[in-house]
Amino acid sequence: MSGDEHQLRLERWEVALARAALEEPGRLPRDREAALRWALGLARIRRFGGLDLEPVLARFREEIDRTLAPVFAGDRVDLDAAAVLGPVLAARAAAELDRLSSLPLDRSALEEEIRQKKLVLALGGGGGTAWVHLGAFSRLEEEGLRPALIAGASMGAVLGLLRARNAVYDQGEVLHAVRSLGLSTIFRAGGADVRYGLPGALRLRLPSTVLPGAEEGLRFSDLPIPLVVAVSGLRREALPRPLSFYRRLLPSNLVARPRLLPRSWMALAEAAAELVRTRSLLGLRVGSADGTAEVDPLDAVGFSCALPGLIQYDVPDDPRRLRAIDRFLEAKGVGWLLDGGLTENVPARAAWEAVREGAIGTRNALILALDSFSPRLSSGLWMPLQRIAHENVRRSVGYAHAVVTYSRTLSPAEILPSLGGLIRAFDLGRSQLAHQMPLVRKLASPLPPLLHVASTRVRMAV
Repeated sequence: MSGDEHQLRLERWEVALARAALEEPGRLPRDREAALRWALGLARIRRFGGLDLEPVLARFREEIDRTLAPVFAGDRVDLDAAAVLGPVLAARAAAELDRLSSLPLDRSALEEEIRQKKLVLALGGGGGTAWVHLGAFSRLEEEGLRPALIAGASMGAVLGLLRARNAVYDQGEVLHAVRSLGLSTIFRAGGADVRYGLPGALRLRLPSTVLPGAEEGLRFSDLPIPLVVAVSGLRREALPRPLSFYRRLLPSNLVARPRLLPRSWMALAEAAAELVRTRSLLGLRVGSADGTAEVDPLDAVGFSCALPGLIQYDVPDDPRRLRAIDRFLEAKGVGWLLDGGLTENVPARAAWEAVREGAIGTRNALILALDSFSPRLSSGLWMPLQRIAHENVRRSVGYAHAVVTYSRTLSPAEILPSLGGLIRAFDLGRSQLAHQMPLVRKLASPLPPLLHVASTRVRMAV
């Protein structure tokens, strides 16, 4: 088992323990649940304070694996066995912390690393379906839960940038900003050649007037909340069709006559599926990794929304922004940038990897994935694209600790909903997040200090 796989298993065990304790309240005493989570948290530590603790904690990690594997075998957590093991493993964790005190590290900071998780959001795309994320932002803000990092794909990246521009979420400000827009503000007739993407019937414009506060020259480092944008990359030689195919895929007058879209939708979906089948699409992330932070956030979001044949995006004639994209393409070995939803529509893995690389200053995160584009029987026209997204979402959400799969959203076509539609989206986002809030609350709450949960009697016996 690789280090990342082992890390994921320990994280999943902690989430499974917390969920089981919520489902059967009172069966696992709180101090014993906390004791087990302390042991799991310490076992997850690989590096801290510039020190490589992988070999130092190897024996402790093996003991945790061996001891707890029977507790998590099968579909259910054995809470009775967990209750018995809690004090023993808390004592072992305390002894291990005492041993680590001989190293040049800040013990209080290490304990804080284990005790406190930071909230990270992975926002799925799907056109108008993604507006429900705003209701989730509102509910989390009311709970005092502000994200330490946001990862978004496609429309989820647009809303992620809106959220990342302010540490505090103001629903009224967002509502006003959205209501001031029109489709003609965002889209122009497309089809022309582009430098870095593929042609589409609609040309996406993302000036600062579209995303208030996202002024020209904005950098990822300027955002109060770190942002990761998922995009897809394709080598130029791997493009399965000539550019003219994507230029003619949809009617050129689609801006003026959007009702023409359904007639060509199956061709568009098949073109997207063909790109995925090339197996040359790479899931890339912008904003958190070395060499990508210089890319303009507006450009990253624009390419994340660029569905070939439908939406095209290109970088304005700004030498700085053009150089940043050129360097990014060269570093990643790709020639085209496409919709992030084609490779990771709910970018939980991108969020997890960013956390592992130190993007939020801690590696103890609670990743909450919000999926608004899952296939539903009523989806009809959108089902082919939803199936493409479903496959990559299935792989990615294994990196999340809590997942909300919305069963009710606005239509994907409602890119700019009416006031009534926005209010409905807010309400749907809030209400459908509710069933995950007990788990989110529990995991986001700090663990008590280890001394409060480690039994002195058991420690002496050990």
